[in-house]
Amino acid sequence: MNCREVSDKIMSFRDLIDNFDRDFDLVKISDCKVHKSKFQESWLETMSKINDPFENYLRDEIAKREGFQFVEPFHGDLSWARYNDADGSHLWIIDRTGTKFSEDLGKFRHTPFYQGTAWIWEQSDREPIGNSNSTLLRLINQNGVTEKMIYVSGVDEENFENTGLIIVNEKMPRSGSRKYFLDDTGGINFKLGRVAYEPLTMMREGRAWVYFSDASTHLIRLIDQSNEEIVTPSNFSLECQAFSDGVSWVGDGKRKYWQLYDAAGEVLFEKRDVVEPFEFHEDRAFVKKGIYLDEKYFLIDKTGAELAGPFDYTPGFFDHGVSGVKQGDKWFLIDKSGNRIDNKNYREIKNFRNGIFFVSGEGGWHLINHRGNEISEQRYLKPMISANHLRYDNLVDVCDAAGPGKWFGQINEWGQRFFGKK
Repeated sequence: MNCREVSDKIMSFRDLIDNFDRDFDLVKISDCKVHKSKFQESWLETMSKINDPFENYLRDEIAKREGFQFVEPFHGDLSWARYNDADGSHLWIIDRTGTKFSEDLGKFRHTPFYQGTAWIWEQSDREPIGNSNSTLLRLINQNGVTEKMIYVSGVDEENFENTGLIIVNEKMPRSGSRKYFLDDTGGINFKLGRVAYEPLTMMREGRAWVYFSDASTHLIRLIDQSNEEIVTPSNFSLECQAFSDGVSWVGDGKRKYWQLYDAAGEVLFEKRDVVEPFEFHEDRAFVKKGIYLDEKYFLIDKTGAELAGPFDYTPGFFDHGVSGVKQGDKWFLIDKSGNRIDNKNYREIKNFRNGIFFVSGEGGWHLINHRGNEISEQRYLKPMISANHLRYDNLVDVCDAAGPGKWFGQINEWGQRFFGKK
């Protein structure tokens, strides 16, 4: 986030405060709560973006000083540090000074820390006697001491959010398997009576879709973090997406039928010709229509109105008011109305973060901002971007050349190098 963007954010804070004061004077308490909530969300988001560069440098300095190959993002004052050598992989819990708080936990996989605890586990082909679940899941504190243990058949590693919840799978003696939420105390979360809901999405923005089944009922439900039911759709749907930008898709891709729900459980609109919808970001989303091998992408808003298209492909979401799309053999950036922002064409475009994009052109991949301006002259081989990078780590794996002398490591959105080696 640059100085201009920080200034723009501060102005938006002032607008929210003015709205709060106006509604307070008019005794519109419900509107006051909305403006207060928006202010808090905007403030936390902005502070996170301002702190990202400092956090990356802190982690990089700790890694160089202590000899680690990588230090994961801090959650509170705790993080994980890794090092690989001929003896295998090594892993420790560390604080912001680089001090180790645990023995070597290199054989374990792990979640980020949340309020002083984290989950660790290792996969095993041997099943414990009398138990069909082979993965021992341990809840540990900052010293690596186990506070709780539970056997499961697997952990959903694609859905770690900073909410203290993880999704696990458990084999059942007579009913196949089930999924459920575990919270940061080791408790099975979100139950109806003694039966746990089966999560269909991760808890995000305070909402999750869950599935409940008993002898007579098969329902999906939208719940909040207090286990309160918000809505039960009348039509059972096969597919749900996690909440993003205050809304979520529920539907059936085979029937090309989708509904968009808001956080209150209201249906905003439905689409009966969409094969696959994508998450909303900045009040815009792409939807995929057509038949196999002849599918096209269209840009829509939260009323369901189509604003632009068809496009041949898209990375899927808007960032700082722009997104990349493909038509024919050319990629380019469009604004939220679907218009090109300039006349530049690329071979491919990938979203990074904070309005920065990777683009492929002459000489390899490089970085541009949301105005289409190049921000780094460095060229890279194809960057390895995953959803976890964008949501969790804020860094992307790159390699700047092939053959001897190449540099491999991670960079932030300004092309600054971290955790690299030749």
